Amino acid sequence: MTYKQAIYQELFLEIEATKKAIKHLDYAFEKCKEIGIKNEYNTEELMVWEAFTSRHARLCDILTQKVLNNIILIETQQKGTLTDKANFAVANNFIGTIEDFRTLRNIRNHIAHEYMQEEPNRIFESIFNSYSLLKNFAEKIIFFYETNPIYKIQ
Repeated sequence: MTYKQAIYQELFLEIEATKKAIKHLDYAFEKCKEIGIKNEYNTEELMVWEAFTSRHARLCDILTQKVLNNIILIETQQKGTLTDKANFAVANNFIGTIEDFRTLRNIRNHIAHEYMQEEPNRIFESIFNSYSLLKNFAEKIIFFYETNPIYKIQ
């Protein structure tokens, strides 16, 4: 397998991982919607919220660190910076604005590094409110990939 074929294969696998991650995120979202935002959670409810939190961060990572890396590499033959990824995502209508992209990355970073240090409801609300933004971002990338013939495994 050539280097180019490996990149296309990796992107294919990442798109498949994205599809699975969306399903897992959807399931957790529905469970969290049933629970709602509360002052106190029982252990099971907290586990559901933490699963949703983790799935949100994972999907954001797959999209911004893996999928966009390979799409930009295929498109430009260069690795892109986070700014390049944000600009590419906006230019291709994957996401509305650079600020939306930053919002998703900031939430992801907050989940990964800081959220246990503060009131969990604050991050739960942020994640819950950004669910549609993240899901739409993922679905638009999948559509771009699936409708663009250059992304078929070569």
